[in-house]
Amino acid sequence: MRRIGIGIAVLLGLGLLIIAGSVALVESGEVVVLDTRDGDEQTHAARIWNVEYKGEQWIATGNRSNGWFQRLT
Repeated sequence: MRRIGIGIAVLLGLGLLIIAGSVALVESGEVVVLDTRDGDEQTHAARIWNVEYKGEQWIATGNRSNGWFQRLT
């Protein structure tokens, strides 16, 4: 029984390492942090992917009701 428990713990640990590595690789690309302020002057940070297309930087809003996009506009 103890070996099964150790095996499960090792597999869970490896799974967590894989997830953490994936997140680190995804975030290592063209991610910018956009700081916006609301009406009360509180700062909000949003992590946004940007893309270079024909020498220009672009971001996709995704959902236009996102808070960062509403504050930006």
